Amino acid sequence: QDVSIVCHPVLVLVADLIWGRVACRSFLFRKAWMILMLILFIVSQSSLSHSDDEPQGTKWVVFFCRCVIYIFSMGLMLYTHVRKIMKAYRTKDTFSVGWLRFPSYLTGFQEACSLLLVHSLIVMLASEPILHCMKQTTADGTEETVLVTRTCEAHSGLNFFPYSVFSMISMFLYFFLLVDLAVLSTRVSAFFLVCGRM
Repeated sequence: QDVSIVCHPVLVLVADLIWGRVACRSFLFRKAWMILMLILFIVSQSSLSHSDDEPQGTKWVVFFCRCVIYIFSMGLMLYTHVRKIMKAYRTKDTFSVGWLRFPSYLTGFQEACSLLLVHSLIVMLASEPILHCMKQTTADGTEETVLVTRTCEAHSGLNFFPYSVFSMISMFLYFFLLVDLAVLSTRVSAFFLVCGRM
């Protein structure tokens, strides 16, 4: 409650030492990982309006980026959330909404966005055009395996919804997860603090 305590030189020195020597490096490493995943996500989604006359190299780059996103970004976040959810229910660290109980860690904005991103990426994986178009039926009725194509009859109804819609939602959620980079700029941080108090 007392502003003079927060501005005390000893507390300022301790906070600067903790931030500068311990927390900053860890924080920046996590955010660098998130920025890398965002860049790969943008690259993998940059050609949603695709055609079969794309160069094969472009198709492989998109395939590689999507594999990295699904395995490392979605997989790591899914593992983290399953572990936190199990721990929260085991220790009864939950809150109630009506008759439902949710883990308390989801009250944080970043954690809730991260869980929503995991769900959005799962829906994208389930409706992934590359997976749906692997088996294609030829004109003579035989099935053949086609690698890294994103246009086929089996996926025509799934292309806009849910894949494109959840791709858009995922993009917003990746950017929301990077909002706390505002602490690196005092002006932007003050702006977010004022907006949060409104």
